[in-house]
Amino acid sequence: MKYINIFLTIVLLAQRLTCATKQLYNDSSKALRASEELNSAVENKAAELMSAISTRENEVREVNNQLAAIESRLAHTQASINQADTEVRNKVTELGNADRQLAAEQDKLERARYCGRRKKRFLRRAWRRFRNNVIKPIIRPFCAILNYGGIERARKRRGGAQGAVNAAREQLANRQRELERQRVEQVNLGNQKAQVTAQLQSLSLSLSQLRSRQLILANMTQQVRKVVQHLGSFVSKSSVLYNELQDLVSFENLVKPLNSIVTELIENGVTTKEIAGATQISSVEVQLTSDILDLIKARVPSLPLNEGDSYTC
Repeated sequence: MKYINIFLTIVLLAQRLTCATKQLYNDSSKALRASEELNSAVENKAAELMSAISTRENEVREVNNQLAAIESRLAHTQASINQADTEVRNKVTELGNADRQLAAEQDKLERARYCGRRKKRFLRRAWRRFRNNVIKPIIRPFCAILNYGGIERARKRRGGAQGAVNAAREQLANRQRELERQRVEQVNLGNQKAQVTAQLQSLSLSLSQLRSRQLILANMTQQVRKVVQHLGSFVSKSSVLYNELQDLVSFENLVKPLNSIVTELIENGVTTKEIAGATQISSVEVQLTSDILDLIKARVPSLPLNEGDSYTC
């Protein structure tokens, strides 16, 4: 009767262990699938970030090219402004010369009004009558005509010089406006570059953080896969092989991967409370389990291989 009770206890232990193993296998398999799906989602997100980073890098290069072009145009425009400013000064000098020449011609015209008024001391009254009646009506208009052509040419030159000054000043103003427009464009491009660069840095940081999490996730996935593979060799059998119980609770193949998963969760901010009070399995506990199994093996050298067939968890 004593041996029957021991046998039944062992059978019950085997049945419970079978159920626990199957449950752990199912849960681990679900965790593995979820981990693989999450890893795939993370990889897709990483691909999106890499694409966005590539786009921003292209935008930065394009903005740099535009900045280089605008800086070249600014230098050219500034040089043309310097040239236009010199041209204005030259035209103003020419206008001053034309003003002086016109003044000289006007002075000549003024002097022409008194043409023929020279006094003849020795003729006096007779000369005055001759001058007023004969010379003035003839010579004064003739003198005015001679000076009129000079003053008209001087006026034309002065008008042309004034027009040239106005044109030079307008050209200078246009180039100054163009310079101001280019400077505004340069500022806008600088702001655009700063914005795109900030976006690029943010995306690069996100990708770096994602890669770190991806490594953690990959390690956890590997550990879960080890557990699933280890448990799979037991749950695939139609009965529990008691001489394999030692292998089932293997520290390297089962306990160590599970402990590694718990460590990853705790180190990455998942508290023991959030994982339902999960704690690591110590090597002492594993050794105690192994000792119990050794004791069972010593008491029961052989057990039926199909005891668990009719048992439903």
